[in-house]
Amino acid sequence: MRRVINKYGAWIIVTVVVVALLLTWHSLRGTKPPGGQVGAGLLYYVDEETGQESVGKSDAIPPLVGKNGSATVVQAFKFDFGDGTGAKTAFLFKYSPAAQAQLASLSPEDPHRKEVQQAGGMVRLPEKGSQWVPESSPEGRQITDVHAGAKGAAPQAVLPR
Repeated sequence: MRRVINKYGAWIIVTVVVVALLLTWHSLRGTKPPGGQVGAGLLYYVDEETGQESVGKSDAIPPLVGKNGSATVVQAFKFDFGDGTGAKTAFLFKYSPAAQAQLASLSPEDPHRKEVQQAGGMVRLPEKGSQWVPESSPEGRQITDVHAGAKGAAPQAVLPR
């Protein structure tokens, strides 16, 4: 056992930290306002059609209407991977049309809101052509499972200032 810890100790620590961060993020995710992080702050968004990034309120229910009049603006989850290149978009998030309609009709205090948020989230990788999948599906969990960067540093969520 000691030999394994001596040989793989750093990787074990990084894995434990990443898992702890993901569990924390996932547990807070259900109590957040629609569209992102806990609190009424600002979040990153990107227009899928134009690629233009923007900052918007966290109480939005993406997808939002873009400049072309279509619902193309989605939330972008950015992380700093400790490699010196700054924040990178790890995945995109929006609600399914049904969940978006339900959330728009529910008050922020409605007890069913959390259930709709959890069931209606959709995610995809930021690369063009990647497919939207339910956030709660195995594919969705794989997308949102953000791993350590090339230098082994635990990824840090980046929010607008």
